[in-house]
Amino acid sequence: MSRPKPPQMASALIEVDRLVASGHPLATAAALMGISPTTYYRWRRQLLGVSKAGVARIRDLERENLRLRRIVTDKTLEIEFLREISRGTY
Repeated sequence: MSRPKPPQMASALIEVDRLVASGHPLATAAALMGISPTTYYRWRRQLLGVSKAGVARIRDLERENLRLRRIVTDKTLEIEFLREISRGTY
């Protein structure tokens, strides 16, 4: 299974908190979300102070990072292609 992204982690934490507020024990609420109580506390510590707007900002930054990585990859391939041409090996 792949590692969850911060927005997915935040959604799970919000749902666990909602279930706990409605009277479920933390262990049960976490199990319903498919995580352990230890994972809940670890994620809570990682996302401490991150609001919904902060989670959206993280998601936007991840998209921007992916876009920039693609640009760098394309430029690297272009440079390598130009090197091949200049060597006369293409």
